[in-house]
Amino acid sequence: MYQPLSAHTVEPDDNGGPEMTEKSIEQWWPELHTATKQWFRQNLRAESVEPDVALEVYDAGGPDLKDTTLAQKDWDFIETQSEFVD
Repeated sequence: MYQPLSAHTVEPDDNGGPEMTEKSIEQWWPELHTATKQWFRQNLRAESVEPDVALEVYDAGGPDLKDTTLAQKDWDFIETQSEFVD
């Protein structure tokens, strides 16, 4: 069975050439394994992301976190998803 290398999509850029687009966190977060989600919860707002965690995010269609961390809005999403509901 064919499986793409990643969940990123290729769309034409302004010049008609290919441009990689990433999914929003609402789209890639559900694709992560529980252990990866736990890493983010336990390391909330970390300045760097472990390589295996970064790879899983990228493979799920998220940003390339190899040498960086998530955007503030993504950390906010994770924090909200981790809160208990009354």
